Order: sequence, then C-alpha cells, then structure tokens
Amino acid sequence: MQQYKGSTDTLKRGTAFYYTGGGTLGTISSYTQLNPTTMASWARNRFGNGTTSTLGNLNLTMNQDSRLFLTEQVDVALSNTSATSLFSGLSSTERPNVTGAGSGYRTFMLYHSHLNVDNAVNLDNTNDPYNLMEISSSSITNNSTITGTQAGQIALAQANDTTPKISCNIN
Repeated sequence: MQQYKGSTDTLKRGTAFYYTGGGTLGTISSYTQLNPTTMASWARNRFGNGTTSTLGNLNLTMNQDSRLFLTEQVDVALSNTSATSLFSGLSSTERPNVTGAGSGYRTFMLYHSHLNVDNAVNLDNTNDPYNLMEISSSSITNNSTITGTQAGQIALAQANDTTPKISCNIN
C-alpha cells in the first residue's frame, strides 16, 4: 500500500483525487460545475460501473498539509467544498470514509478554476471551509461576508500564471 504524507512543499503534498473539468481557460461560464450531482456521476464512472461507485471501500486518513482534491477548470461554491457536502450525491455505501478533520489538511487546491463564496467566511476559524482551500490562478466571486480580526489577514488575493488574466470579483 502506497502512503503519501502531507508536506508544506506544494510539490510534495499528498493529494487523494485529481479532478479535471472542462471549458475554455479564463471563461468561468464554460467551466464544469462541481457539486454533489457531478461528483456522484464522476465517482460512479471513474471508480465504479457507471451506476455504483466503489469509493465506499476507500478509507482516507488525511494528514496535515495533504489535500483531498486538486481540481482544474471547475466552478465550485464554497458550500460544496466539504467532503460531506461534495460526496452527498452518493449513497452512504458509495462514499469514501474521510478522516482527519481538524488535522490541517486542505479540502481543495483550485487551479485555473472559479470559487463562488456563497457562505459567510471567518478568517479567524482555522476550520472554516475557506481556510481549508488553496487557490491558484483562479477567480473568486464573493457573494457573502468575509470577516477576520487578526492583523495581516488577507481575504482575497490572487496572482495569475496564464493569459488571459483571471479576475477577482467582489460583490
């Protein structure tokens, strides 16, 4: 059994799943919607027979600095980024057993993707779903409230590695 540990070096960080969506880079409306329905379809087709997923046989122990998903070209709502929410489209016997909550693992690394902040964010809470994500060369649309009380906290920041540039919208 191969075991991947977490690492603060992003190139060595263990990742459980890689999900590639579709669409035109930089065109958010063309990205694959990532939600419980599309996740269930992906799991059943990738890890099953198209009707039933075998992920229910998988036990994942997420260590500090590991990540559950690395995604590319997806459009996801913050409310869908917890393992419980994302796998809720699968029956209880089809869902992987993910342990390690509170251990400092990242739920997502969004790359060339879009995040819709649809829930309030508390930057002071290390277990807030927003704080459990890595976001690189992606867009963020804030449709809620982001708060924090600590000096030096940053709610939204982004650098891009591609052309066309991807935007950060604050509503």
